[in-house]
Amino acid sequence: MVSIIHIEELPGCPDVPDVLRCFESEKFAVVFDSATCSRRSDTRYSFLTADPVEVSVIPDCACGDDPFVQLRAWQQRLPFPDGGECPPFCGGIAGLMSYELGHAFER
Repeated sequence: MVSIIHIEELPGCPDVPDVLRCFESEKFAVVFDSATCSRRSDTRYSFLTADPVEVSVIPDCACGDDPFVQLRAWQQRLPFPDGGECPPFCGGIAGLMSYELGHAFER
């Protein structure tokens, strides 16, 4: 698997829904929005990612299962940009977990 991480800073404070609309045809678009202009001054970054290299779907979990085996394997293979100034989350694993994932940890 060859992955290219593309990081691009959007100048100013773009409207997240407007930016997300530009990616509406991409698969698995995810936004982490913490830098909206109306929020406190200590918020700094928002991230948008789409079109992942791989996808993991866990159809069912039982107590004692380890649902993150695949994620840990992916984490070992992540290519990070060399040098330069990168934001804290400069590519990696992003996703959604449902309430049902709790079945792996509780009876």
